[in-house]
Amino acid sequence: MPTLNVGRSLSIAALSGPVAALSASPSPLWKRAVDGIESALADHCALLVMGETGSGKFSLVTEIYHRTSPGGRSLVFDAANISRHSYDDAEEALEATLVPTLYILRNIDELSTDGVERLDTFLIALAESDRPAYVAATLSDANLDSDLPFRDLLTHFQQAVTVPPLRHRIEDLPDLVLRVLTTVAGRRDVSIGPAAMRVITGYTWPRNFRQLEEALKSALLKRPVGEIQPEDLPGYCHNTAHRHLSGMEAMERDVIVKALHAAEGNRVQAAAALGIARSSLYRKLKSFGITTI
Repeated sequence: MPTLNVGRSLSIAALSGPVAALSASPSPLWKRAVDGIESALADHCALLVMGETGSGKFSLVTEIYHRTSPGGRSLVFDAANISRHSYDDAEEALEATLVPTLYILRNIDELSTDGVERLDTFLIALAESDRPAYVAATLSDANLDSDLPFRDLLTHFQQAVTVPPLRHRIEDLPDLVLRVLTTVAGRRDVSIGPAAMRVITGYTWPRNFRQLEEALKSALLKRPVGEIQPEDLPGYCHNTAHRHLSGMEAMERDVIVKALHAAEGNRVQAAAALGIARSSLYRKLKSFGITTI
């Protein structure tokens, strides 16, 4: 029988990052994701957690599970570790225990064909066991329309939730920035100046939390204490719109950027594909701060 490497165990203490304080988030898209994960866990439905790389998929589902099941445990299976070189039987993950367990399958879209077969065997064994188990898998939504091997596993799941990217959570950014800054600065007396915050909330953050943390670490190299100013932030942060975009505007901007990429930067073709006048496209490019395509 194919074998599967048993994942590492997690506790809520390891998850006190910027996705904490879920109920305090005013973003409707984030609340929708939270509600969807809570509902799936409550109904014991196997859950797909989708979203961009770095958007907080893994941290969010794990935090919600430990908040709603304080006596439970988490076991993580990463795609990189589900390989032919593993010697642990899949049944070992189901060893005698009555502790409720969340099995988190990370990055299933990166699985090889062999890894998919091993995970399929494990999920069948898990479904046939009488253990109090929950299943959640994360994947990049960029691969949803692909023909990658992970698609053979989709029959094991009943619900799907999309975690919004950072640029669609404008309402949350000030609080998230302070949380990340507190984490990377430690006990130092550091704050974000109003002008620097305006730059941060205007940027698109294509790599999400990872890039936000990277930017703040870079700013701290220039100003290790005191109030961070716009010039302390990396240059890429300054390619922004001159105003805050709402969540709907951010999504519209993303559609425009996608159309421009598809048209290889040709504004006329992009406008035609979007069904808008070229003059309207130029106004939106200026309004949304799209200048790099």
